[in-house]
Amino acid sequence: MATTAVTEEIKAAAICGAIEILINPEYGNDWILNEVLRDIPDERLGDPEETAQKVDDIITDRFREFAALLVAELPAEQRKRYSEYLSK
Repeated sequence: MATTAVTEEIKAAAICGAIEILINPEYGNDWILNEVLRDIPDERLGDPEETAQKVDDIITDRFREFAALLVAELPAEQRKRYSEYLSK
């Protein structure tokens, strides 16, 4: 079985993949309401859709913070592209 060395190019590609996942996560309000908020009684949730949106905003902010940390590990050209992308 051949072993592939992890080059800087492969590492940068993996970091770019992680950033893409963080920026464009695949989850919806149903997941937030049914999984994330499942232990909070309905009467304390208020408007479920509004609460789910607030949770989504918090998750998105945290993902962007983590993505920004990963951007710092990229080569200059990719760092510039992803920095611009994150600032939108």
